Amino acid sequence: MSDFKKCLGFDPKSLDCKRGLGLIYESNKEYKEAELVYKEALSFAKEKGADSEALIHENIGILYLRQNLRKESLEEFQKAISLSDKGDAYYGFSLCMIMEGNSEGAISSLEKGISKSFRSKAFQSESHFLLSKFYFEKRKDPVKAESEIKKAIEIFPLHKEYLDA
Repeated sequence: MSDFKKCLGFDPKSLDCKRGLGLIYESNKEYKEAELVYKEALSFAKEKGADSEALIHENIGILYLRQNLRKESLEEFQKAISLSDKGDAYYGFSLCMIMEGNSEGAISSLEKGISKSFRSKAFQSESHFLLSKFYFEKRKDPVKAESEIKKAIEIFPLHKEYLDA
């Protein structure tokens, strides 16, 4: 945490430093502090462009999801999608749908998301994994499920544990 604070001492408008500090607060379950830092980062992100702004909305969405603030989380992911249309935001949106018990909404969001570019290979892989589970368990389609699990492992080979799922 002190490194990010030092970084902000050198450059108070550093989006990476603000975001990093927010992630540290979030990992320490200091959610109020994380929210404040992310919201400060949002003002800097707007100056940098839509993709940067979307990334911070995704961070806020995940933060709200950790606190079970599903409505607020959904709103943040919707903002992120409208700003940059990345697969990462669709992944976050699908997690909200899952928590709401809306399997079809989650599937729809995941299907849209996998057709987009991703910032995070882990989220891209996880999107295919979740689709695999939904295709197998909800839609009873083992062929599509197998195809998605193979894509998940191809994208992120460290996720071979998916084979046990």
